Amino acid sequence: MMIGGNQKEQVIEEYDQLFPQLPGVSFYNHGYLPLLIEDTGYGELFSENLYHYAVNSIESKNKTILEVGCGRGGGLKSLSNHLEFENLIGCDINALNIKYCEDTNDSIKFDVADAEKLPYKDNSVDVVLNIESSHCYPNLNIFFQEVDRVLNQNGTFVWCDCFESIEEFNFKLDKIKNNKNFDIQIVDDITNNVIDSLTQYLVKANTLSGEEGSEYSVEVVRMGMEICRNALVAYKHRGGKYYNVVINKKVVS
Repeated sequence: MMIGGNQKEQVIEEYDQLFPQLPGVSFYNHGYLPLLIEDTGYGELFSENLYHYAVNSIESKNKTILEVGCGRGGGLKSLSNHLEFENLIGCDINALNIKYCEDTNDSIKFDVADAEKLPYKDNSVDVVLNIESSHCYPNLNIFFQEVDRVLNQNGTFVWCDCFESIEEFNFKLDKIKNNKNFDIQIVDDITNNVIDSLTQYLVKANTLSGEEGSEYSVEVVRMGMEICRNALVAYKHRGGKYYNVVINKKVVS
């Protein structure tokens, strides 16, 4: 996540404080159903599944993918295990997240980086992935310009996030439409799929802790349940929306 000035420092501090409370957690998103990957019983399966939904329309073979706002790296790790990306790169503003990523992934490159000032060369990646992160950026125009800059011609930008309302989503989507190099391919309202994911997480939460050999502590599961309940209120009663948008970068002749 990346925002400006003092707000940036506040977000870093917030995640520094959150980090030790979430041992073993690899994802920070609301998830997606129905499943597109095997049901292994893994506690964060629905969140992992969101990544596979997001890139479902993309050819991965021999491609380089960059995830901006990669969190703890669980999404890229799953994509590396299931798809054929040649190079995977993740960046995040939080140094503790990146340290966790580096400690738990051997074949993926990770960097501490600002979403509004990406440390990558022009035209250097085939896919930019941004999942449930951009709502923290103060200047989406700068972020979208950076995505445009690092993407190869005919590259793909996958933008997946939550919004307080349809009006907020349309306002932000207009920023993409105003970029002459972007060609919007898919606009998919997946709010109901996310609601299903959050609801099913609450159903299965009681089986995720308290048993011998459980991968999560009672405290982690309780925190996850609170996050789910708050998100469900936002989506079901306050007009919250969740969209996945797929954008191609035009080829300039």
